[in-house]
Amino acid sequence: MRADKLRVHPKVQRDLVPSRLKKLVRFMDLDAIGCMHAVEYSINGHHGVWVIDGQHRLAALMQHGFGEWEVDVKIYIDVDSDERAADLFLKLDDYSPVTTYDKFVNEVRAGNEDACGVQTTLRRFGLQASRGVGDGKLRCVVILKRVWRMNAGETLGRTLLVITSAWGTPSAAFDGAIIDGLATVLFVYPEVDNRRMIKKLAKYPGGPVNLVGHARGLMEHKRSSVAKCATDIIINMFNKGAKNDRLETL
Repeated sequence: MRADKLRVHPKVQRDLVPSRLKKLVRFMDLDAIGCMHAVEYSINGHHGVWVIDGQHRLAALMQHGFGEWEVDVKIYIDVDSDERAADLFLKLDDYSPVTTYDKFVNEVRAGNEDACGVQTTLRRFGLQASRGVGDGKLRCVVILKRVWRMNAGETLGRTLLVITSAWGTPSAAFDGAIIDGLATVLFVYPEVDNRRMIKKLAKYPGGPVNLVGHARGLMEHKRSSVAKCATDIIINMFNKGAKNDRLETL
């Protein structure tokens, strides 16, 4: 099929990586284009053959002016919706690893229970999964899915409630180590009072940035993970000044 007859799937494919495209353009080898994977159905009223694996190679061909070049295309005729295309995207091997965020986005489109559960929980707090950094944006989707699986989102919801109540929504508050460490404490000790935990976190010197920094420093001393060290710090912080209802170190 001619390269210029193909379109890039607007919802399933990842964003182009400029560095990767530049390399392909510079070292173009027409004999090594390989097979592209695509689906064929209408999207937003436009019928076409939509590439779901091979957009960088396609873009490189077009930059070289090889729109008439015949490429091998495997069209999955049984895929006729964005949801099924997203599911196919997850199953295909690509020339480079799928980022955890891209995988998460397609898991949501494919109706994956964990991913959809995470997205629903994030929206309750005005948050969103993202590959970028910014207020209200969370990059640690693998940790979010694992925490959601603990008890179908109950602990994830409590964790986000405590964090946003204590610190608001700055990106530093949603470091994976903080989410992982705090979720561990709340899951193991469900009786922990949210209000007390919120007050303790809100008063932590230097806020979330310092908490992660202290966890990294402790990691080198204890030879443990940053998340485990964050758990220890949170438990010690929670116990400080308390005579009763103290938590045991995990």
